Amino acid sequence: MVMTSLPFIGFAVALLALSACEVGRSDSPSPEPSASITQGLGVERIQAVVFDARRAPGDSALHAIHELGATHLALVSFGFQEAADSPSIRFSPDARWFSESADGARALAERAGELGMGIIVKPQIWIRGGAWTADIGFDSDADWISWENDYRSYIIHAARLAAEIGADILIVGTELSNSVQQRPTFWRRLIEDVRQVYDGKLTYGANWHDDYLEVPFWDALDMVGVQAYFPLASIPAPDLSTILAGWDNHLSDVRALAARHQRPILFTELGYRSVPYAADEPWRWASRDERVEPDYRLQADLYRGFFETFWHRPWFDGAIIWKFYPEGDRRGRGREVDFTPQGKPAEEVLRTWFTATAG
Repeated sequence: MVMTSLPFIGFAVALLALSACEVGRSDSPSPEPSASITQGLGVERIQAVVFDARRAPGDSALHAIHELGATHLALVSFGFQEAADSPSIRFSPDARWFSESADGARALAERAGELGMGIIVKPQIWIRGGAWTADIGFDSDADWISWENDYRSYIIHAARLAAEIGADILIVGTELSNSVQQRPTFWRRLIEDVRQVYDGKLTYGANWHDDYLEVPFWDALDMVGVQAYFPLASIPAPDLSTILAGWDNHLSDVRALAARHQRPILFTELGYRSVPYAADEPWRWASRDERVEPDYRLQADLYRGFFETFWHRPWFDGAIIWKFYPEGDRRGRGREVDFTPQGKPAEEVLRTWFTATAG
């Protein structure tokens, strides 16, 4: 499946037209998704979900995602680091986790393609103990170079795999703001090297905090990628109107970034746990000793707020939802307060908007 993308000249015209249309009217979100604007500009909306499978899933898992209206599966392949100041990255194409392995990616790409869905390859670094990847950094140039050599090998492997399986998008990095801002020359060279082996669309998954507005090489990529865990309300369990007002605090920055770089926006990760504080700290994972009642209404409203704010905007390319599991996966325990929308009211919100766009 080949993803179409808005050419830069057409994108610039669309953005100017959008700005003209917005003069004299408010930014109040449309109550219904407007697929006609985007489709009229020749853009395929990215409606992706991260798919996490320990073992080869049954057909029902992919059919359920297709029925949801998803256009793409996003596959995360991890590289592992001992600490933020460790200049060594290890990764294995033969990872035992099915969706993280090269063979798993090949099998899932074939099965997704039979259903008309594409693939997004999303490499990510995992630091032992869950430390934040934005903090990766080194005191010596030698350590930076050592880390960059390992990272280049890791990403070039991902790029070759993405080319082999016909992936539509490759994300060349995720939440690596320290490296991105301190070592931009490395990143430009890496992007050039990736384009030698992969001819699909490229982006970088910049964190919403101290990252996406500061990336110095958006011009070298095909779209601006944002890990969109923006805080939207500081009160517990806010209603939809409060959530929409919270997006107003970020919308102008996101739109201005698209205009400045003449690139469409892709939310390379978006997700909400079904917990009362999800609007205030959407990035927050559950702690081992956390005891909290699920809030399914809030999770659903957070997705509604996102769709109503962004889905009708022609400079917005779509989103990757975190995340979906095969039914029966053992990690389903605890899903009632997990990020996944599966089996919750939020899943129906996704289905409503995804299938409306597809229609």
